Amino acid sequence: MNWTRVSDNDISGSNHAGIHVNYSRGVVFKNNNCSINGIGIHLENCSSLPSNSSVNSTNVLCGNTLVNNVVGVNLTSSLDTVVYANNFLNNTLHAWDNGNNEWNLTSPTGGNYWDNWTTPDGNQDGFVDNPYMIPGGSNQDNLPLTNMTWNWSGGGSSPANHSIIYIRPNGTVEPMSAPLSRMAGRGVLRRGWMRERKVGR
Repeated sequence: MNWTRVSDNDISGSNHAGIHVNYSRGVVFKNNNCSINGIGIHLENCSSLPSNSSVNSTNVLCGNTLVNNVVGVNLTSSLDTVVYANNFLNNTLHAWDNGNNEWNLTSPTGGNYWDNWTTPDGNQDGFVDNPYMIPGGSNQDNLPLTNMTWNWSGGGSSPANHSIIYIRPNGTVEPMSAPLSRMAGRGVLRRGWMRERKVGR
């Protein structure tokens, strides 16, 4: 699955991962609420195209809220992913990354909100003075946020009969237990109560 947007989903209760993507590039994960999953968002073997490519193929995670998961975000053997403006709340392990990825933008956007890393902020610029270290390798969030980027609106609002988003390298979406339909003219894939917005190929 390449050059795609996965956004505005409420996903909870998966023993595996709420969102799991393999071998993909140019995917934007935005404004998803992932709670009470094994892993909130899991990227495996994902990377961008060669630097001489004219196509923007960076994977981006922004505006997501990861709460009460075993692991909030897991980047496994993945490169060139940019992770910023996400909220990490009460996860057993907020994040894990054994690749080479970026966990913040420059000021004034900065990085992510980590509920166990909100002080000190001596100059009151909205960023924690010390970087947040990401387990798994040498990655770090150099500009952790002192406040959440938006208000969490989950907490039991997810439907009881949920499923997970699992996107194979060939673009198929699993599991197949829920009906899949495409809304004419809108390029929207629907599985159960979650949606995946296509923005290009």
